[in-house]
Amino acid sequence: TAKDSTTTADPADLPRLPCQCGVAPAATGDALPGAHDLNNNPWTVALIDNSDAHFCSGTIINTLYILTAANCVSGRGTAFQIRANEQELGTGLPRAITRTPTSVVTNGDLGLVRLSTAISLTAYDAVKPACLPNSNKDFVGDDARHSGYDHGKCMKNDGSWTSESGDTLTFTPDAGAHAYCREDLGGPIVSEQGGKNFLAGIAVDQSCSLSGQPSAKVSNYHQWIMDNSNAGRFCER
Repeated sequence: TAKDSTTTADPADLPRLPCQCGVAPAATGDALPGAHDLNNNPWTVALIDNSDAHFCSGTIINTLYILTAANCVSGRGTAFQIRANEQELGTGLPRAITRTPTSVVTNGDLGLVRLSTAISLTAYDAVKPACLPNSNKDFVGDDARHSGYDHGKCMKNDGSWTSESGDTLTFTPDAGAHAYCREDLGGPIVSEQGGKNFLAGIAVDQSCSLSGQPSAKVSNYHQWIMDNSNAGRFCER
Protein backbone atom coordinates (compact mmCIF):
# COMPACT_ATOMS: atom_id res chain seq x y z
CA THR A 1 0.00 0.00 0.00
CA ALA A 2 1.09 3.53 -0.71
CA LYS A 3 2.80 5.49 2.02
CA ASP A 4 2.27 9.14 2.89
CA SER A 5 4.81 11.89 2.46
CA THR A 6 5.88 13.80 5.52
CA THR A 7 3.73 16.82 4.63
CA THR A 8 1.34 18.18 7.26
CA ALA A 9 -1.06 19.50 4.60
CA ASP A 10 -4.68 18.48 5.10
CA PRO A 11 -5.27 15.32 3.03
CA ALA A 12 -8.99 16.16 2.67
CA ASP A 13 -9.91 17.77 -0.65
CA LEU A 14 -13.13 19.43 0.55
CA PRO A 15 -13.66 21.81 3.50
CA ARG A 16 -14.12 19.90 6.73
CA LEU A 17 -17.46 19.94 8.52
CA PRO A 18 -18.01 21.50 11.98
CA CYS A 19 -17.91 18.16 13.79
CA GLN A 20 -15.27 16.02 15.46
CA CYS A 21 -14.18 12.62 14.24
CA GLY A 22 -13.84 9.89 16.83
CA VAL A 23 -16.01 11.59 19.44
CA ALA A 24 -19.27 10.12 20.75
CA PRO A 25 -21.17 13.25 21.86
CA ALA A 26 -23.88 11.35 23.75
CA ALA A 27 -21.72 8.55 25.19
CA THR A 28 -23.35 6.70 28.07
CA GLY A 29 -20.18 5.16 29.45
CA ASP A 30 -19.29 1.54 30.19
CA ALA A 31 -22.00 0.80 32.74
CA LEU A 32 -24.36 -1.93 31.56
CA PRO A 33 -26.75 -2.15 29.82
CA GLY A 34 -25.78 1.01 27.92
CA ALA A 35 -22.16 0.04 27.22
CA HIS A 36 -23.12 -1.50 23.89
CA ASP A 37 -25.22 1.49 22.88
CA LEU A 38 -24.77 2.97 19.42
CA ASN A 39 -24.27 6.32 21.15
CA ASN A 40 -20.97 4.90 22.45
CA ASN A 41 -20.05 3.50 19.02
CA PRO A 42 -21.65 5.98 16.57
CA TRP A 43 -19.31 5.14 13.67
CA THR A 44 -20.80 1.64 13.43
CA VAL A 45 -23.16 0.62 10.62
CA ALA A 46 -24.74 -2.63 9.43
CA LEU A 47 -24.57 -4.05 5.91
CA ILE A 48 -27.90 -5.55 4.89
CA ASP A 49 -28.74 -7.60 1.81
CA ASN A 50 -31.77 -6.96 -0.37
CA SER A 51 -33.84 -9.49 1.56
CA ASP A 52 -33.27 -7.39 4.71
CA ALA A 53 -30.80 -9.83 6.31
CA HIS A 54 -27.69 -8.30 7.88
CA PHE A 55 -24.42 -9.90 6.82
CA CYS A 56 -21.57 -7.60 7.94
CA SER A 57 -20.68 -4.40 9.74
CA GLY A 58 -18.82 -1.27 8.66
CA THR A 59 -17.44 2.11 9.71
CA ILE A 60 -18.46 5.65 8.81
CA ILE A 61 -15.38 7.65 7.74
CA ASN A 62 -17.05 10.64 6.04
CA THR A 63 -20.36 11.79 4.54
CA LEU A 64 -20.17 9.46 1.53
CA TYR A 65 -17.95 6.51 2.46
CA ILE A 66 -18.10 3.39 4.61
CA LEU A 67 -15.01 1.28 5.30
CA THR A 68 -15.52 -2.45 5.73
CA ALA A 69 -13.80 -5.78 5.05
CA ALA A 70 -13.13 -6.77 1.45
CA ASN A 71 -14.62 -10.20 2.21
CA CYS A 72 -17.94 -8.51 3.04
CA VAL A 73 -18.36 -6.86 -0.33
CA SER A 74 -16.30 -8.80 -2.88
CA GLY A 75 -18.58 -10.23 -5.55
CA ARG A 76 -21.70 -8.47 -4.29
CA GLY A 77 -21.61 -5.52 -6.65
CA THR A 78 -23.86 -2.84 -5.16
CA ALA A 79 -26.77 -5.18 -4.31
CA PHE A 80 -26.95 -4.35 -0.61
CA GLN A 81 -27.76 -1.51 1.78
CA ILE A 82 -26.05 0.41 4.56
CA ARG A 83 -28.02 0.95 7.76
CA ALA A 84 -26.97 3.66 10.23
CA ASN A 85 -28.56 5.07 13.39
CA GLU A 86 -30.40 1.85 14.30
CA GLN A 87 -29.36 0.23 17.58
CA GLU A 88 -31.33 -2.99 17.06
CA LEU A 89 -32.06 -3.89 13.46
CA GLY A 90 -35.75 -3.91 12.63
CA THR A 91 -36.76 -1.45 15.35
CA GLY A 92 -36.01 1.74 13.40
CA LEU A 93 -34.64 3.32 16.60
CA PRO A 94 -33.33 5.85 17.33
CA ARG A 95 -33.97 6.85 13.69
CA ALA A 96 -32.83 4.36 11.08
CA ILE A 97 -31.02 5.74 8.05
CA THR A 98 -30.66 3.56 4.96
CA ARG A 99 -28.36 4.20 2.01
CA THR A 100 -27.62 2.23 -1.13
CA PRO A 101 -24.10 1.95 -2.56
CA THR A 102 -23.14 3.40 -5.92
CA SER A 103 -19.67 1.84 -6.04
CA VAL A 104 -17.40 -0.54 -4.15
CA VAL A 105 -13.62 -0.75 -4.35
CA THR A 106 -11.34 -3.17 -2.52
CA ASN A 107 -7.65 -3.25 -1.67
CA GLY A 108 -6.10 -6.08 0.32
CA ASP A 109 -8.35 -6.77 3.31
CA LEU A 110 -10.38 -3.55 3.01
CA GLY A 111 -13.43 -2.45 1.06
CA LEU A 112 -14.66 1.11 0.51
CA VAL A 113 -18.36 1.66 -0.17
CA ARG A 114 -19.61 4.92 -1.70
CA LEU A 115 -23.12 5.89 -0.66
CA SER A 116 -25.77 7.06 -3.12
CA THR A 117 -26.63 10.05 -0.92
CA ALA A 118 -24.52 11.77 1.71
CA ILE A 119 -25.22 10.97 5.34
CA SER A 120 -25.29 13.81 7.87
CA LEU A 121 -22.47 13.76 10.40
CA THR A 122 -23.91 16.67 12.37
CA ALA A 123 -27.62 15.82 12.79
CA TYR A 124 -27.54 12.66 14.94
CA ASP A 125 -25.62 11.70 18.10
CA ALA A 126 -25.36 8.07 16.91
CA VAL A 127 -23.99 8.92 13.44
CA LYS A 128 -20.38 10.07 13.69
CA PRO A 129 -17.18 9.10 11.86
CA ALA A 130 -14.18 7.40 13.41
CA CYS A 131 -10.86 9.20 12.94
CA LEU A 132 -8.48 7.79 10.35
CA PRO A 133 -4.94 7.19 11.66
CA ASN A 134 -1.97 8.56 9.75
CA SER A 135 0.20 6.20 7.74
CA ASN A 136 2.01 3.48 9.67
CA LYS A 137 0.60 4.57 13.04
CA ASP A 138 1.49 2.00 15.71
CA PHE A 139 -1.24 0.87 18.13
CA VAL A 140 0.41 -2.22 19.64
CA GLY A 141 -0.17 -2.24 23.39
CA ASP A 142 -3.18 0.07 23.20
CA ASP A 143 -6.67 -0.77 24.38
CA ALA A 144 -9.11 -1.48 21.55
CA ARG A 145 -12.87 -1.74 21.12
CA HIS A 146 -14.65 -3.56 18.34
CA SER A 147 -18.30 -2.83 17.58
CA GLY A 148 -20.62 -4.62 15.20
CA TYR A 149 -23.97 -6.22 14.49
CA ASP A 150 -23.35 -9.95 15.02
CA HIS A 151 -26.40 -10.25 17.28
CA GLY A 152 -28.65 -8.07 15.12
CA LYS A 153 -27.91 -5.09 17.33
CA CYS A 154 -24.86 -2.95 17.93
CA MET A 155 -22.62 -4.56 20.54
CA LYS A 156 -19.03 -3.92 21.56
CA ASN A 157 -16.12 -6.21 22.34
CA ASP A 158 -13.23 -4.86 24.43
CA GLY A 159 -9.64 -5.97 24.03
CA SER A 160 -6.19 -4.72 23.08
CA TRP A 161 -3.69 -4.80 20.24
CA THR A 162 -1.14 -7.44 21.13
CA SER A 163 1.05 -7.63 18.00
CA GLU A 164 1.38 -6.57 14.38
CA SER A 165 2.85 -7.97 11.20
CA GLY A 166 2.73 -6.29 7.81
CA ASP A 167 -0.82 -5.11 7.12
CA THR A 168 -2.19 -7.01 10.13
CA LEU A 169 -2.84 -6.02 13.76
CA THR A 170 -3.82 -8.72 16.25
CA PHE A 171 -6.85 -7.91 18.41
CA THR A 172 -7.02 -9.98 21.61
CA PRO A 173 -10.29 -9.80 23.58
CA ASP A 174 -10.09 -8.97 27.27
CA ALA A 175 -10.64 -11.74 29.81
CA GLY A 176 -14.38 -12.28 30.03
CA ALA A 177 -15.02 -10.39 26.80
CA HIS A 178 -16.24 -11.86 23.52
CA ALA A 179 -14.39 -12.25 20.25
CA TYR A 180 -15.83 -10.52 17.22
CA CYS A 181 -17.66 -13.06 15.10
CA ARG A 182 -19.92 -13.71 12.08
CA GLU A 183 -21.76 -10.47 11.12
CA ASP A 184 -19.23 -8.48 13.17
CA LEU A 185 -16.92 -8.91 10.15
CA GLY A 186 -16.01 -5.54 8.64
CA GLY A 187 -16.76 -3.63 11.83
CA PRO A 188 -14.58 -0.94 13.38
CA ILE A 189 -11.90 -1.60 15.99
CA VAL A 190 -11.01 1.74 17.55
CA SER A 191 -8.35 2.90 19.99
CA GLU A 192 -8.74 6.12 21.93
CA GLN A 193 -5.94 8.66 21.94
CA GLY A 194 -6.26 12.24 23.10
CA GLY A 195 -9.99 11.85 23.62
CA LYS A 196 -10.61 10.67 20.05
CA ASN A 197 -11.32 7.20 18.73
CA PHE A 198 -9.02 6.24 15.87
CA LEU A 199 -9.91 3.46 13.45
CA ALA A 200 -6.89 1.29 14.17
CA GLY A 201 -8.34 -1.88 12.65
CA ILE A 202 -11.16 -3.46 10.67
CA ALA A 203 -12.49 -6.85 11.71
CA VAL A 204 -11.45 -9.41 9.07
CA ASP A 205 -10.80 -12.59 11.10
CA GLN A 206 -13.52 -15.24 10.82
CA SER A 207 -12.26 -17.64 13.50
CA CYS A 208 -14.13 -16.11 16.48
CA SER A 209 -10.96 -16.88 18.44
CA LEU A 210 -10.46 -15.54 21.96
CA SER A 211 -6.69 -15.99 21.70
CA GLY A 212 -6.02 -13.34 19.04
CA GLN A 213 -7.76 -12.15 15.89
CA PRO A 214 -5.74 -10.91 12.88
CA SER A 215 -7.34 -7.61 11.82
CA ALA A 216 -6.64 -5.17 8.99
CA LYS A 217 -4.19 -2.44 9.99
CA VAL A 218 -5.97 0.67 8.68
CA SER A 219 -3.00 3.03 8.93
CA ASN A 220 -1.18 1.06 6.22
CA TYR A 221 -4.03 1.89 3.85
CA HIS A 222 -4.22 5.60 4.66
CA GLN A 223 -3.20 6.93 1.25
CA TRP A 224 -5.48 4.51 -0.60
CA ILE A 225 -8.42 5.43 1.63
CA MET A 226 -7.89 9.15 1.09
CA ASP A 227 -7.37 8.74 -2.66
CA ASN A 228 -10.65 6.87 -2.95
CA SER A 229 -12.89 8.69 -0.47
CA ASN A 230 -12.14 12.39 -0.95
CA ALA A 231 -15.47 13.00 -2.71
CA GLY A 232 -17.00 12.88 0.78
CA ARG A 233 -16.63 15.53 3.47
CA PHE A 234 -14.73 14.71 6.62
CA CYS A 235 -15.22 16.04 10.14
CA GLU A 236 -12.39 18.00 11.72
CA ARG A 237 -9.28 16.06 12.67
